[in-house]
Amino acid sequence: MRRRDGGPFIALPRVELNLHNLDVDVPLSAKEDPIHLTLAEVHGGIDLVNEEGFIEKTKALVRGGKEPGEVMMSATFGLKPLNATADLDIVNPIDVGRLLPAKVATSAGHFLSGKLSVGGDVDAGFEMKDFDLALGTSPKDRSISVSKGRIFAKNDFEWIDFQKVHFDAGRNHAVINGPIEYTNGEFVYRNVNI
Repeated sequence: MRRRDGGPFIALPRVELNLHNLDVDVPLSAKEDPIHLTLAEVHGGIDLVNEEGFIEKTKALVRGGKEPGEVMMSATFGLKPLNATADLDIVNPIDVGRLLPAKVATSAGHFLSGKLSVGGDVDAGFEMKDFDLALGTSPKDRSISVSKGRIFAKNDFEWIDFQKVHFDAGRNHAVINGPIEYTNGEFVYRNVNI
């Protein structure tokens, strides 16, 4: 790890980071182990005056290349309020079968591919936009896909609003529009249009 501080220090400095072989765990399920990513090189920084930072575009490999999956990613973030935005491009599909219900993994596939932008903060909520994601039975297959639109979640994902999200599975197409809410141990559809 290499850190370089910029100055003069009339105010708080800007800190630059250059990290190599950084391991990051991405928890996607309470029941399964997280997806383990290894970022070959991470170049970024944080300006301690405005409390904002960035990570330049970098390559992440699943389990350091021991499993299928490669993601190109970049991000910006702020500390007050705590917020972040990230762009992800899955250039080599990731095997997510262990995170899916068995019926989905065997019928639609378990290789995740595509791209997305995510962002939000702890107070206002979290959004996914500019996405085109697919599941396939092989790395090149796209059995089902979700794209376009926006998905917005708040209250720790207890409220999820689908805004003109396109769903495609073979010759079947649908546009999903409306919120769902997690209440009393189940999701309730609130004026969802399909």
